[in-house]
Amino acid sequence: MKQRNNVHTFVPALVALVLLAAVPGVSIQAQDTLEEELFGEVMFDDALFDDALSGGEGLVRQADANPGNPSAALLTSETVKVGGRFFMDVEGSGKPDAWGDDISTYLSPGVALGFDLYLDARPDEDLRVFIKGRAEYPFADDGDYELMEAFADILPFPGLFVRSGKQTANWGVGYFFSPANLLNTQRVNPEDPEAELTGPVAVKIHLPVGTDNYYLYSILGEAVDGGPVALAPKVEWMAGNAELSLGGLWMPESPWAVMTTLSTTLGGVYLFAEAVLRGNEDKRWVVLDSGSPSGVSVETRPDELFPLATAGIAWSWSDDLNRANLGVRAQYYYNGLGYDDPRILSGHELAVKTFLMAGALGVEDLVESARHYGGAVVSTSAILDSGFGVTLSWLGNLVDNSGKAGLGVSWDGWDRLMVRVDFDYRYGAEGSEFSPLGSGPTVALLLSVSGATF
Repeated sequence: MKQRNNVHTFVPALVALVLLAAVPGVSIQAQDTLEEELFGEVMFDDALFDDALSGGEGLVRQADANPGNPSAALLTSETVKVGGRFFMDVEGSGKPDAWGDDISTYLSPGVALGFDLYLDARPDEDLRVFIKGRAEYPFADDGDYELMEAFADILPFPGLFVRSGKQTANWGVGYFFSPANLLNTQRVNPEDPEAELTGPVAVKIHLPVGTDNYYLYSILGEAVDGGPVALAPKVEWMAGNAELSLGGLWMPESPWAVMTTLSTTLGGVYLFAEAVLRGNEDKRWVVLDSGSPSGVSVETRPDELFPLATAGIAWSWSDDLNRANLGVRAQYYYNGLGYDDPRILSGHELAVKTFLMAGALGVEDLVESARHYGGAVVSTSAILDSGFGVTLSWLGNLVDNSGKAGLGVSWDGWDRLMVRVDFDYRYGAEGSEFSPLGSGPTVALLLSVSGATF
């Protein structure tokens, strides 16, 4: 769920970041693996690094480094970097089967507007602080702000890395579905699988041993209100071009889970799989109940074990001149927390709404209601250097036979501006998961400001 922060505490921080961002030439690129950038292979923005070597204005401050320690000089050469990303999408969408004579009814407009701000401070070779916040329009009086990340990386002694604070923790390897993603506070949205997820407040201890990695997370989200601390160990083993991981999540008197993932390549095809076993679940199910006036009631199943699993492939190709490229992804998902027949929800719609209003059910109890799902996408971009791209996608509930098939055509021939037309067709019975209002097409025109980083 999206976390709100008090406007009185967050606005001054944002103002400070904006002022720092005004310093000429300062930029930042967020890194997925900050331990590598801090203590291992150092990544640089080439333009910024070249500017620094030539004595330009590219750095906020040149840190004092021990000339006898070249690695320390590299790690502390860019002490503070500030930057961000501006985004604005203007979209018009509508249903062709409902269009009339009035052109104003064709596409209903919508706007997404906001910005990310980053602060990356590295005062010495064994300390790094990273903060990332997001603001989105409309900017409400109480602050429509989200703290995405705020953590510090430290090196207590050589070979042991510690990260403390709010941090992402992407355990899974899946694309559309990722049941092994146990720690992030948001789940992967299969209709927007590349959206950035927010993570927990935690302390992570990382011990690399050769090509293997050992982690221990202390999840502190409940502890903020005096609750217990969750523990989440994880191990990653490398064998050739394959990576195997094993981990788990446990907190007293709360749902627990164990997970494993496998990813490898075979003949140029990337293969990935996840398996999870969950127990002591607090999810609530709607079940038939002849003694209830509505014919259904709500129950929990804390004594049952629930397996979840997913597997998929990814493949890409491009010619030597990069005038043609092709990418393919496909994935299957078995959801042991789903219903054998999710039509119990659509068949008792009034009772389900009553349970929601009374608090007997939560919206999270109705997400991914079936046992079997699938997803696939085929895409190509920059066709013959024209800027045009085409995407074909499909996402489906294999139990209630509902889904969404899409065709998207995009063009990014203008600098930092992308135009896209999407044609989606949702199919399935009325009340089904992907087609709650019944089958029908939707057309959307999107104008997006992209690449507006600073």
